[in-house]
Amino acid sequence: MHRNFTLIELLVVIAIIAILASMLLPSLNHARETAHSSNCLSQIRQVDSAFMLYCGDNQDVTPPTNMEGKAWPWKFYDNKYLTATKILTCPKDQSEQAEILRRGRDFGTYTWSYVSYGYNSNNLGSTQRTGASTTSKITRIKRPSATIVYCDTLYGEDNKAPDRPGRGYASCYDAFLTFTAYFGVPVTCHAGSANIAWADGHASAARGSGRMNRGFNGNSIAEIADPYAVQPFSKTPENFWDIN
Repeated sequence: MHRNFTLIELLVVIAIIAILASMLLPSLNHARETAHSSNCLSQIRQVDSAFMLYCGDNQDVTPPTNMEGKAWPWKFYDNKYLTATKILTCPKDQSEQAEILRRGRDFGTYTWSYVSYGYNSNNLGSTQRTGASTTSKITRIKRPSATIVYCDTLYGEDNKAPDRPGRGYASCYDAFLTFTAYFGVPVTCHAGSANIAWADGHASAARGSGRMNRGFNGNSIAEIADPYAVQPFSKTPENFWDIN
C-alpha cells in the first residue's frame, strides 16, 4: 500500500540535504579556487614565454612598458606572441576591461593597460630610477630565477573604489608605491597567494604576509604580496625586482 511522507519525514530529509550541502560547499569552493589558480599560473607562464620570444626577436632587449602609445600587451598580441587576449586575464579579474579581453574584440587604447598581469616596468621596461627611458637586456639579469617579470597585479587607485570590481594593471611597481597611487601593486588574489612569472621562464605562487588591500572582486580583501612588494628595499631579505 502506498504511503505518503509525513511532514516530519520531509523536514528530516531536507535537513539532511542541507547538512550534506554545507559539508560539500567548502570542498567545492576550494576546488574552484584551485582551478582558477592553476589556470592563472598557466596563463602567466604563457605571457612570460611571449616576453622571451620578444627578447629573442630583438637582440635580447626587453620590451618597453609602452609601445606606440599603448601598453606592452598589444604588441605581444599584434606580433602573434600571444594567440588570444583572454590569456592576459586572471580568472578572478571580473572588471569590464577583462571581459573585453576575454571576448577578444572591441579593444580600446586603454584596454591594454588593464590586463591582470603587471610587468616589472621599473627594471625591465625602463630605467625610471635614473630618469632614462631605455629598456634593459635579459643578459644583464644576474639572478633570472629570482627576478620578477610579471605578477598578479591590482590597479592601486582601485583600492579607493570598493563599489566596483578592481582592475588589473599592465605595470607593477616595486618602488614609489602607495596604495592609492596610479600604479599596479602585487596582489594575492588566489587564497592568499599571487602568481609570479620569473626571468628564467618558470612561474610559481607566492604567499602574502599580512599587509591588506582590496582584491579584484568588489569588497573582497587580499594581501599585498610581501616581500614581492618591495617598499622600501632595505626592509626585505631579497630584492626580487632589481635585475642586479
